[in-house]
Amino acid sequence: MRRGRARAFRALAVLLAATVAGCGWTVTAPPRPDSPHPRAQVGTSVLLQVTEGNIAWGGGRMGELIRDALVARGVFGEVHYPIEPRNPPPLRLVITARGEVKEDVAGGFIKAVVIGALLFIPVGIIRFSKDFTLDADVSLLDAGRQIQRFRIEGATQIAHTMFSDIAGYETEARRATAEYLAAEIAARLRQGTGSK
Repeated sequence: MRRGRARAFRALAVLLAATVAGCGWTVTAPPRPDSPHPRAQVGTSVLLQVTEGNIAWGGGRMGELIRDALVARGVFGEVHYPIEPRNPPPLRLVITARGEVKEDVAGGFIKAVVIGALLFIPVGIIRFSKDFTLDADVSLLDAGRQIQRFRIEGATQIAHTMFSDIAGYETEARRATAEYLAAEIAARLRQGTGSK
């Protein structure tokens, strides 16, 4: 009888360890476009203006993330953000972004009830989901004259377990979404200006 209980406790301990080890999250950004001219530089210097007040999940860092991604991709040699230089370049990239977090609240509540009813055993198995949506209007101006204008839309999906590190997956989702936006901007600008 004692051996049976000991085996049952061991099996339960292994099951609990496996479910807790399963706690985690994944972030899936929209697919990035292929640029027709992957290393073509659109301009040597640009002034970046980002309006991100309508992004619920932005954390106030979208401008910095986009600046870094544009420079890393070689779209511009230098991106001035957030401070405008004394002698600003003629090129100005204006981005007005909006975004919200969408999640299935009713489904999440049902999943939480199931997890509680099963004494947290499936806590590392049952996944919750969120979408960080994004749409942005982008304009490229040359000495005040608009030379390109386009709109970008996308959503980054997050799948997480109940006790996942929210700061970790939200930070990764912000970064992935800013990278996606920068990749889209780079592809569209290169299509519009051609290889230089």
